[in-house]
Amino acid sequence: MFRILNLHFCLLTFVFFQAKGDAMYEFKQEGSDYYVSIKPDVFLLETLKIFAKDRGIWAASLSGLGFLKNQDLAFYDIVQKKYLIKHFSDPAELLSLNGNIGILDEKPFIHAHVVLGNRNYETFGGHLIEAEVAAAAEIHIHTFKDITFFRKLNCNFNLNMLDFKI
Repeated sequence: MFRILNLHFCLLTFVFFQAKGDAMYEFKQEGSDYYVSIKPDVFLLETLKIFAKDRGIWAASLSGLGFLKNQDLAFYDIVQKKYLIKHFSDPAELLSLNGNIGILDEKPFIHAHVVLGNRNYETFGGHLIEAEVAAAAEIHIHTFKDITFFRKLNCNFNLNMLDFKI
């Protein structure tokens, strides 16, 4: 009985720290720039959403590098008007991450593209759906203070696109 309760307590503690963000990353801020180091074994985009929400970041550009695993990438098929998603389980170097942080349905929305490299020195990439950090992810976030990047569904493409009219 004690072992089950102890395990349950450990899981609750883990979830608490994961949700709060304390154990997921470290960061430094200088002016409107953040430099974030995301810890291993956490989800990259989910962590960035928590970071953005905790700091009220509603408009920012992203860049980064690191080492990821269990990457879900997508290619947007413009004819079918949907993302074609592919899972890559092997760890890969995050050679480049570019994207932005905006707002959709009153929550942070991350739009990011990546280029990854494998052990054979081959590169591949696409729209990042999600990935786990394998060793490290070092992300630079440049915030914009006087604007908000709102996203709205564009029915012509079935995509949540930036809308500067909102």
